[in-house]
Amino acid sequence: MDRELEKLLDLDPKATIATRGYFSNYPVKAYVVKNQCALIVGCTDQLCIHCVGRDKNDLAALLKEYQGLSDYTIRSKNGCSR
Repeated sequence: MDRELEKLLDLDPKATIATRGYFSNYPVKAYVVKNQCALIVGCTDQLCIHCVGRDKNDLAALLKEYQGLSDYTIRSKNGCSR
């Protein structure tokens, strides 16, 4: 995993434990960062987006910009789901 993503996940290890577990089994396909929030894309049989961060406005902006990327979004922090 990219060091930039690791730093974001380290900000709140308890809240990002599911994201860490997922990406220990599946590769990161892509990611986008806005301040201290990120959407991290992985792929099993479907694309999944993990949302990481505390700022609801930044997460909402990322989700709005990338809303068509996947039908499945995994909730990781602060109401981030699709």
